[in-house]
Amino acid sequence: MTVHDYTERIYIGSVNRIYQLSRDLKQEDVATMGPKYDSPQCPVTQVCPNEPKRPTDYYNKALVVDYSQSKLIACGSLFQGTCTVHDLNQVSNYETPANESVVANNATASTVAFIAPGPKNLPRTHVLYVGVSYTGNGPYSPHVPAVSSRSLDPSNTFEIAHSGVTTETKIMLNSMFREIYPITYVYGFSSKGFSYFVTVQKMSTDLPRPFISKLVRVCQRDVHYYSYTEVPLVCRSSPDGIDYNLVQSAYVGKPGSELAKSLGISAQESVLFAVFAKSKDEEGIYNKPSPNSALCVYALSAVHRKFTQNIQHCFNGYGELGMDFIYPSQPCYPTQLQINDDFCGMDVNTPLAGSMAVEAAPVLRFPGVLLTAVAATSSHDSTMAFLGTSQGHLKKSGYHFIFYLISYFVFYLRRGESRSHRRAVYCSTGFQICRVPWRDGYTVYVCCLLPLETIERKEVEPCTVNKSVFRESQVLAIKQEMRTGQRLCDAFHDPSLVSFH
Repeated sequence: MTVHDYTERIYIGSVNRIYQLSRDLKQEDVATMGPKYDSPQCPVTQVCPNEPKRPTDYYNKALVVDYSQSKLIACGSLFQGTCTVHDLNQVSNYETPANESVVANNATASTVAFIAPGPKNLPRTHVLYVGVSYTGNGPYSPHVPAVSSRSLDPSNTFEIAHSGVTTETKIMLNSMFREIYPITYVYGFSSKGFSYFVTVQKMSTDLPRPFISKLVRVCQRDVHYYSYTEVPLVCRSSPDGIDYNLVQSAYVGKPGSELAKSLGISAQESVLFAVFAKSKDEEGIYNKPSPNSALCVYALSAVHRKFTQNIQHCFNGYGELGMDFIYPSQPCYPTQLQINDDFCGMDVNTPLAGSMAVEAAPVLRFPGVLLTAVAATSSHDSTMAFLGTSQGHLKKSGYHFIFYLISYFVFYLRRGESRSHRRAVYCSTGFQICRVPWRDGYTVYVCCLLPLETIERKEVEPCTVNKSVFRESQVLAIKQEMRTGQRLCDAFHDPSLVSFH
């Protein structure tokens, strides 16, 4: 799901459909993307006369608004993971501009895609960054890069943004390890000239090894991907030392002034909000999350510095590069080079595996709960994080308080550009969608729930909205209860009502 920043139109990618909704959740259009005749044994061109095809469902893997060209980019599992370009005003009007394998070609493998600045020598200033889990679904799946920068220029849409004699803007997995070294891509974002992916992968290619969370980074000016670097992302409590090793969701936003002060940054700087879960097994050798979660927050300036430290450490001759699952590992090569925060890679010490982690202690912990989604924003001094759970609860947490709202666990945060725009969280599962507008830290509006199958039948009535206002005296009471550790409220099941217990 994605929401247009200006029109507030909502675009939802589902099985065989892409829906276009108005801001009040009325269907405006729908694009039918499947089932279509396909086979994983066929190349992306679909020229395979001797290969039997069967009706195959379309699973949307990426949905991104390209504001520079006023188009919606949708990538799906059919035809080796190709992408289509849709009219923002009428999603059923679309084209497939290129036969390019871009995303995962099955229903379950992860894909993350976002638009950010690319190398300066390209026709377009921005490119599509894509992170893709290896699927092993057919003989052509190894051709899809793990991480790549894709062109958005109409002359070569979705092709690798830059291809040189020996290097390209992509990272391929080593054929010896791609079957046994799964990488899950969770989130992607751009910051200060770099593009980042939040991932879950093994600590190393040796078996057995625990799964950990990692940040992957490339310099946006780098046409060779020499700058490709990975650094562990750690969320660990103290003093009990619980390691929440599996990142489930992440979001980049602005902190309130009090959270910013605690992180030693200004409220104008961005932070990474991430929800983690502990592995079901104590050793962490399986990537299955347990219902034991935490929210950790990282200043992006600190993330940036930690990458610089890791790169400098390698260029001083310490640590390893290659990472085996990309290239065979070898010791870092010592140099006299001094690395600064703008370093964009060289043809030495690449790709680089940093060992010094970006680490934080949990801001909030949730025993018995599996957090699966997060979005966040700030309101004056307070920071509000909207947390989704696997059991279908949306939790709104402030830096000083928390209370439960409604059912749903995958959502998009809409931020208004002026006072006339209400800020809102759009919540969805595979079957339903809801809009939760709000104006400030103490007022919450909860919208009715709309099943997608009802939207398709065009039986949607205007949402009825109830609101619950938390005044300053109640907020002070909430803060006091948080200090004393009392339970503030319980989950409830009436989607049209916010109650405070």
